[in-house]
Amino acid sequence: MPVLPPIIPSCAACRPESTESVFDAPSARRRRLLAALPALAGAPLLALGGTAPAGAAELEKGALDELFRTPVVGLDGKPAALAAYRGKRLLVNFWATWCAPCRREMPELAALARERKDLTVLGMAVEEDPKAVGAFLKSMGVGYANVLITPMAGLALMRRLGNTVGGLPYTVVVEANGNPLMAKVGAVTRAEVEGKLPRG
Repeated sequence: MPVLPPIIPSCAACRPESTESVFDAPSARRRRLLAALPALAGAPLLALGGTAPAGAAELEKGALDELFRTPVVGLDGKPAALAAYRGKRLLVNFWATWCAPCRREMPELAALARERKDLTVLGMAVEEDPKAVGAFLKSMGVGYANVLITPMAGLALMRRLGNTVGGLPYTVVVEANGNPLMAKVGAVTRAEVEGKLPRG
């Protein structure tokens, strides 16, 4: 089983900057997120302002296959398929509109999507309203691909992809053959991602 680079082991380790928890989300979203928690063994959905590496995350066997099979919705509200991303070097970023660190990293991800043609950037909005997410992305000037995944499915998939603390944002970078290059809970920078990509 491939081992990913370190991510944070607990919420207490990631509070050097502003931190939001699921309790800071708007009330309707909060209720849906909280409803998902018991089924996920207490994995909270947090917005994390920083990271403190310790330990290592593991990509569960079959997690990438599950990603490509996961039901998602496009910004047009219609079911979308992720199978088209199989076989590509991929950056998968889980985020939410209420997550301040997610907003901070979006310009970095947009730059990567524009300038690194060897990397496909995919946003996974842990949200349920395509119209609201589309309007938010437009206001942020985000041009890379984004789909919606329900909070419960998002939490479960993030766990399988190594995010045992349920924090947002969460970014995983994998090679075209599925080998993991990096994983991070908290805002990611372009330099961090490019430092893990093969040179040349």
